[in-house]
Amino acid sequence: MKLTKSSFIQDLANNGFEVVSNGMIAPLLEPADDLIECFKKDGPYGLEYSQFSKFQSFMGVMSKALHEKHVIPDMIPAIGHGISEKLESGGIRVLDVGCGGGFHSSLLAERYPKSHFVGLDIGSDAIQQAKERRLKSGEPFNNLEFIQCDAGKMPEIWTDSFDLVLIFDACHDQCRPDLCIQEIHRVLKPNGVFAMVEVLGSSNVFTDKATMGPLAAMMYGCSMFHCLPVGSNCQGALCMGAMWGRKRAIELLNKCGFKEVKIVDTPFFPINLMYCSQKI
Repeated sequence: MKLTKSSFIQDLANNGFEVVSNGMIAPLLEPADDLIECFKKDGPYGLEYSQFSKFQSFMGVMSKALHEKHVIPDMIPAIGHGISEKLESGGIRVLDVGCGGGFHSSLLAERYPKSHFVGLDIGSDAIQQAKERRLKSGEPFNNLEFIQCDAGKMPEIWTDSFDLVLIFDACHDQCRPDLCIQEIHRVLKPNGVFAMVEVLGSSNVFTDKATMGPLAAMMYGCSMFHCLPVGSNCQGALCMGAMWGRKRAIELLNKCGFKEVKIVDTPFFPINLMYCSQKI
């Protein structure tokens, strides 16, 4: 179904997106001079996460504006596989990959005190923000921990140890998302569930322009300034970018062991969709 400009404006307004999106420009342009060097033939592969010192904080605000009202009542039930009931009854372990400042992990840990949550991020600043968020909340959060770690090299002892793994808008930023997804498959228990929230996209720029309208231009632009540079910053990087889209995402998930993938529409997250799969 073609998405109209008016429907996007209404959806984005309902989720507070338009309020925070104006604040995106400054964090994205912070390393603009360094980004120009990446376009040169003899320039660097890409940029480091640390070169976007203000971006983590901004994404925390963005995530809260877009997701706070909908993660618990809308997204969790949409995953299926009885996840809502399992979280309520407790005893399950949940991994939040690319947790950033820990917003999603904290939200879930507070709502489901009988289950255990682990937030993982490669950035030391992100993990520090996550830990500070927990302290400032005043909640004990005995069921929540944060770990600085490369998602492509998770601890060996984590094999078959998580019932649910989540990624919120973080897979496409990685240089080797294939290694990350392979690791997710490894650390999931048999019959464990993987839910990946990603940016809308078809894997075809012309289709995206036709179906998404002005939003496509915005998302491709944001990707060029942040997602592609950080996801290209090593030899052999897959260079996905935010608009890698359904086709590439499904192909990568299948290649990494998730053979049956369900695409779940997320009207409550107007710039996203969700990929759900079970470790068989």
